[in-house]
Amino acid sequence: MIKFSVILISLALFLISLIYIGFFNNECNSGDLSIGANIATIMATSIALITLPFIYIQIRDNKIQQKRERSYNFTGKYHTPDYLDFIGKTRLFLNNTPKEQQMLKFDNDFEIRKNVVATFSYFEETATMYNMDLIDKEIVKLTLKLPIIFYFDLGKDLIYAMRRVAKSEEVYNQWETLHDNLKCN
Repeated sequence: MIKFSVILISLALFLISLIYIGFFNNECNSGDLSIGANIATIMATSIALITLPFIYIQIRDNKIQQKRERSYNFTGKYHTPDYLDFIGKTRLFLNNTPKEQQMLKFDNDFEIRKNVVATFSYFEETATMYNMDLIDKEIVKLTLKLPIIFYFDLGKDLIYAMRRVAKSEEVYNQWETLHDNLKCN
């Protein structure tokens, strides 16, 4: 709040200085600036130079705060009853279904597909936001590092099968990139 007050006061003084410069410019017939106008010019420039770092700091702090809030809101979704249900059912499916039959069951059972897609898409969205630096990386590392690594390792065969069917390496690619980065660190 103090930074905002300093910015407002500095901007007000800057505007007063500009008005002061204009007043003295109109008073001079020779085209030369008077001493008062020179002082006002120096004052306006000084105020602008003082204010700019505060404006930068305020913008930076706002971006950091927004990123943290987005991170807390997004990682908090992982612990909601709906996601816990999707994740639990996905884990049961991946643990109890032989790898050769996973894709077949995934294709033929709507309930399994819904749970797996919800779980995998959550991790893919988390990874995309993480890789684009839209959420706080430390918060993700603290809250989701183990689930991101665990579920990718658990569902890797199914993901590779999905890529073969889609004929695209982009299927859950962001998640794999994040998985590899977190596993190395």
